[in-house]
Amino acid sequence: MSMTRQLWLSILGSVLIALVASVLAALLNARAYLETQLAMKNQDNATTLAVALSQGGAGPEDVVPAVTALFDSGHYALLQVVDARGGALVDKVAPAADSGAPDWFVRLLPLRSLPGRAEITSGWQPVGTLTLMSDAGFAYRALWDTAVDMSAFILAAGLLAGLLSSLVLRRITRPLQAVLAQAEAINQHRFITMPEPKVPEMKALAAAMNDTVNRLRIDFEEDARRYERMRLQANFDPLTGLANRVHFLASLDSALDQQGTPFGALAIVRLRKLGKINRALGREVANDLLRRIGARLDEMTGRCVGTMPGRLNGADFALLLPAGCDPRRRCSTNCCSICTALSTVWPAITPRSTSAMPPSSRASPPTICWPVSTRLWPAPTSPAAAR
Repeated sequence: MSMTRQLWLSILGSVLIALVASVLAALLNARAYLETQLAMKNQDNATTLAVALSQGGAGPEDVVPAVTALFDSGHYALLQVVDARGGALVDKVAPAADSGAPDWFVRLLPLRSLPGRAEITSGWQPVGTLTLMSDAGFAYRALWDTAVDMSAFILAAGLLAGLLSSLVLRRITRPLQAVLAQAEAINQHRFITMPEPKVPEMKALAAAMNDTVNRLRIDFEEDARRYERMRLQANFDPLTGLANRVHFLASLDSALDQQGTPFGALAIVRLRKLGKINRALGREVANDLLRRIGARLDEMTGRCVGTMPGRLNGADFALLLPAGCDPRRRCSTNCCSICTALSTVWPAITPRSTSAMPPSSRASPPTICWPVSTRLWPAPTSPAAAR
């Protein structure tokens, strides 16, 4: 159940409790007050009527029409006159009339007021005893109007309280929704911060979440950099930046296992006499030669999309050429490119290596490519043939 629904239910329950308690207390107090007022009115009316009849010196035959006319005015529920011997001179009871309040309300809150009594005399002789009760319809209408007005007021106050509470709750839940959005963004490796609200408790929560997001972002970036370093160390040669032997052979195996492999040929490039070069010119020069070869092989990926270069060991490099490229032409072009890259270094070691060079290498400048050899294997027609 949502917080808004729980809030509305709690407010509704509170309003109902307040409504029942307030209305009941008000009605009971009003009923007690009206019963007291009705009793006083009954007594005053009885006394006033008895005095009026006594001052006129009316006998029993005069009392009956006077009292009957007064009852017919409709303001009394009961009028009785009993003579001195106990005989009933007048006994009038008004039928039940519409009080202006529902019947269930009248049965739930009956008004029990005391009747008014007074003695009617003629001179010093008692004529009879007058008993009367005023009509209580106006009292029931007053009670019903009070109940309706209080209920409407309390319900309106409850509705207003619910609306105000909803606005406050929306203001509170807005930062919570932002926190939820932050959590969902973290699951998607997105690190966002939220503005701090003005509510002190929510402000502390937003500050804590923003701090957590910032720490997570820093940790994630550090982990990403660490993972990238580990990936590069595990899959790529640190000197040339090409795929190392393990990564290259794994890619080769995967290509051979595929039916209709996208690769068209495998080329092996070897730098001969690497040990002699290393001893003659030093490790730095040898490493520079290897980096130059790696750079020229890596340039193949731009000229022929899908080419994968790799370094198998110290002097051996490999190329996986895609099926759409002409492998012989590409290898020839690649070999010339490598020779051109090495030409700035190779003349320095030529005098030390002339005995190892083919005779033709001394005849013409292009023979400077002699230390680089390339061998080409076309792709097998099926994975079974590759094995």
